[in-house]
Amino acid sequence: MSPILWIMLSLFFFALGEAMSKYWAEKQYWWLLALAMIAYITCELPWFVAIKEKNHLTSLATIWSVGSVIVTVLLGFFWFKEDVTITQWIGIVLAIVACWLLC
Repeated sequence: MSPILWIMLSLFFFALGEAMSKYWAEKQYWWLLALAMIAYITCELPWFVAIKEKNHLTSLATIWSVGSVIVTVLLGFFWFKEDVTITQWIGIVLAIVACWLLC
């Protein structure tokens, strides 16, 4: 499997962790915190495979970092109905451009 697919799988588990931590912040049930921690730990496993396959920290870490910002903002906007300003949307576009330039 491609390192990019491993990164996407890692970002999926990261998004689960973000969602569970948001739910925990609202409701403060211990099991939501436990699920968030499990998701965050699980998101590291595909990362290890990606870095082993490509062995290029600069590009993979940049893709993962920008991806985590995008996932978090989209999750907040679409799932939790949080406000995202035009400036923040522009920031996301610039982050994608930065990712392209760095990779």
